[in-house]
Amino acid sequence: MRTSITASLLVLAALGTGCGRLRAAPESPAATASSGEWEAVLAQIRIESAAGRFIVADHVLTDFASRRPASAEAVEAGYWRALLKLDPSNSSGGPKESVALLDAYIASPREGQHRTEAVTLRRVAVAMGRTSSASAPAPPAIVVAASRADDKARDEEISKLKEELARANAELERIRRRLAAPKP
Repeated sequence: MRTSITASLLVLAALGTGCGRLRAAPESPAATASSGEWEAVLAQIRIESAAGRFIVADHVLTDFASRRPASAEAVEAGYWRALLKLDPSNSSGGPKESVALLDAYIASPREGQHRTEAVTLRRVAVAMGRTSSASAPAPPAIVVAASRADDKARDEEISKLKEELARANAELERIRRRLAAPKP
């Protein structure tokens, strides 16, 4: 019985210590300031991108990364820039730019929070790039009509040049005969 009480107490003690909250080492003031600033940057880029101001959002992220290049958030800024560049409504971005930013993010020596998502997004961006180049829009009919008019003008110019060449050749032939004729 004594053994079962001791075993029960040991189990309760183990469970009690397992439920205790571990405290992380206190963050440095610089890390706390960076984290607070990063949250503000994320809030601002959400507002800017929702309003369609992708260039402003990209500028905000670039500025943050240049001010705090050694921070983990600077690496994350690259991920968010790639995500914004991939948005189809972003006229200043595209799959090609997004792939370049995602490659830099994935290759970063720091482990990014969104590495798995970045790898998947990179594959999506590559696929988007392939489909957009494969299904390039056909030129409008106006361009075709304009090229037909250009073809007609070009054909007329070629005819004129051929006529001039024939006249010049005839003149040269006349001069040759005149020079080749025996002198009396």
